[in-house]
Amino acid sequence: RRVLFRSDNVLADRLAKDSAKKNGYSGDEFGIQQIFVSTLSSLEVPTLGLSVFDGNGLSHDNRVSPRTIATLLLKIKDNPEFKPVVEGLPTAGATGTLRNRFIKAAPSAVGLVQAKTGWINNSVSLAGYVDVGNQKYVFAVIADHVKPYERYRAQARIAIDRMLGTIAAPPSVS
Repeated sequence: RRVLFRSDNVLADRLAKDSAKKNGYSGDEFGIQQIFVSTLSSLEVPTLGLSVFDGNGLSHDNRVSPRTIATLLLKIKDNPEFKPVVEGLPTAGATGTLRNRFIKAAPSAVGLVQAKTGWINNSVSLAGYVDVGNQKYVFAVIADHVKPYERYRAQARIAIDRMLGTIAAPPSVS
């Protein structure tokens, strides 16, 4: 939970390396790639095009598709084994790395989006769950080729937040 909630990159990388070693792989980038592929495959999540060089997503050589992310989120959504992961996602306008997001750009989504943020130079991402009435939907958005300045990354975040704001809706009262 702490890794997701606080976006703790050091701990995320350590967990990936330790997990690789515990499962018989090396603790380097090759072992991390192997444990990611092995784990995702065991959950029947597609790994086509997946390249993992670290456990925190900070390497420019990392590659993951929105389909892989969304499928993983769908597979773990109702699985009790992954409850800490799902519950560890920050909530729009309320907690963690989403505490200050959505409030101005998409107030209708405050409290209705639980997601993990990400960014590296010219990419901004957000993946998680959005409540639409009594349903919870999975989403994964990657804005790529964003100019590598914070001003442009902020614009990409606002666009993503607004997009989710158009579909987020509180449960209807019966």
